[in-house]
Amino acid sequence: MTHPGNLPDEDTLTLKEIRAGCPELDAVTDHVRDFAEMMRDLRGDQLPQRMERVEQDPCPHCTPWSTGFAATRTPSSPDSPAPGVLARSRDRTRE
Repeated sequence: MTHPGNLPDEDTLTLKEIRAGCPELDAVTDHVRDFAEMMRDLRGDQLPQRMERVEQDPCPHCTPWSTGFAATRTPSSPDSPAPGVLARSRDRTRE
């Protein structure tokens, strides 16, 4: 995937026109870019706040994504680096 800043001028213009014509696509694109930056920068600690922003977005196409995230979260120990990961791991080993 090409970083948006590295697109040829023609592709940048085309992408801008497409996003301007579809507010829902524009909103989803912003959220996906935020998520990609968080992953690139290894900032998983920001995930809950980013998902709250997705949940607050009026775009109907964003809601299933955040709802799916919330459904997979389970409580785990407070010192866990990623809440829910240890709990899901334990559940799988018990099966």
